[in-house]
Amino acid sequence: NDKKCQITLIEIENIDQYNKTTRTNIPALDFLRNIVTKGIKLNALVGKKFFIGEVEVKGHDLCRPCKNLQDSFQQKNTIKELLNTGGLRCEILNTGRINVGDLIKE
Repeated sequence: NDKKCQITLIEIENIDQYNKTTRTNIPALDFLRNIVTKGIKLNALVGKKFFIGEVEVKGHDLCRPCKNLQDSFQQKNTIKELLNTGGLRCEILNTGRINVGDLIKE
């Protein structure tokens, strides 16, 4: 696929905020991102190289929520609520393993 979106990340804090704002309880898995992070501001990583465990990636662009996601949530405001908080699209720069609990570091 397009190298700029080989892997996607989203912050659990943004998922929690979405659920609180919309009074829903949508699981993280349903947000259609590959990795759910905690305690890191992903928007700050646009244009930067960083590591997820032993895998180096480059943050290219914010994930913009789409109508398909909004329809799957059966909500009218998903696109608006997730604008600028929908995650990060990244390019994978090397081979390696990513494990649950791996740190993200620059």
